[in-house]
Amino acid sequence: ILPGERWKSCVQKAIQESDFFLACLSANSVSKRGFLQKEINDALDIWQEKLEDDIYLIPVRLEDCEVPESLRDFQWVNLFEEDGWTRLVKAIQVGVKRRA
Repeated sequence: ILPGERWKSCVQKAIQESDFFLACLSANSVSKRGFLQKEINDALDIWQEKLEDDIYLIPVRLEDCEVPESLRDFQWVNLFEEDGWTRLVKAIQVGVKRRA
């Protein structure tokens, strides 16, 4: 986002145009109200337009924390675990292959 651009509309456009949405979760982020919650809701709306087996919205736990109710139907990945990054990359690779 460039200086002078309206960041809210830029973020919304990026969410709409992205192939994947990583919802990065921490104890701090899940306890806050505000724009992060809106971003997650926007991603959930877009996910509803996807095919059943599409991988689009990936909850990513950065630390041991509660997963918001709205994301509990999605398998999450724990980046703080040894295989976390490997599992995240694998999910993205599978998501790309399913779209081909």
